[in-house]
Amino acid sequence: MLILPLLLSLISISNAQNPLPELLTHKSFHNTIKEAKLSLIEFYSPYCSHCNAFAPTWEDTYHQFQNDVDSSNIKMYQVNCIE
Repeated sequence: MLILPLLLSLISISNAQNPLPELLTHKSFHNTIKEAKLSLIEFYSPYCSHCNAFAPTWEDTYHQFQNDVDSSNIKMYQVNCIE
């Protein structure tokens, strides 16, 4: 029983240290993408095997270019197509 809370806290610490692109919703989509010169958006489903296979590449790209993306007004976002 104690293992699950420990794992969840480790995941949240890991996510805080390695943030992912902002998750857009149907309410925030249009207003958010207007703010950037160029928006790179990953549309995904957590149930899709192709999306899950692509996820590490998307995350690595985001982390690798995060500083450059912010200074060039190019933003990266994600859209969960199931929610």
